[in-house]
Amino acid sequence: METKGLECLQNYWYGLLARRDYSESELRKKGEEKGYEPEIVSQGIVLFSEQNLINDARLAANIVEFYGTQRGPMWLRTKLIKRGLSREIIGDALENFVPVVDAVFLHNLLRKYQITARDQVDFALRSKLYRAVAAKGYTNIREIVDQAVDMLD
Repeated sequence: METKGLECLQNYWYGLLARRDYSESELRKKGEEKGYEPEIVSQGIVLFSEQNLINDARLAANIVEFYGTQRGPMWLRTKLIKRGLSREIIGDALENFVPVVDAVFLHNLLRKYQITARDQVDFALRSKLYRAVAAKGYTNIREIVDQAVDMLD
C-alpha cells in the first residue's frame, strides 16, 4: 500500500478549510480517517498552526460571536466541546460572554406557545417556557421567562 504524503494531506485540508473553520482535533481526526499516518498528520497540524490556518482560540471566539445572540452559555460550551476544543480555550472564550436576550427572542418564545395575555400563563405553560429557554442553553431561565411574561402587560 502506498503511503500518503504531507502534500496530499495539505491539499485535502485546504479544501476543508475553504468551506469552514476546523479545530485541530477535527483536522487530526479527518486526516487519520482518510488513512494518513499519524506522524504525517502531526506534521500537518504543526505546519497549519504555524501558518495560522488553524487556531482553536480563534475558532472558539468565532463560534461564541456567531451563536452568542441566539444561544446561552451551556449550549455554547457543549458546542465547543463537540468541536474538540480544550477546556482552557473554552474557558477563555466564555470568560467574558454575557448572554443577550433581546425582544425578538422573547416575542418568538411567546408566539411559539401562542401566548397573548398574562392570564394564559399557568403552571403548565410556564414549565414549557422554562424547558424551551433551557433548551437554548441559558442558565438564567426564570429571569428570561419573567421578562417574556412581563412583555404581556
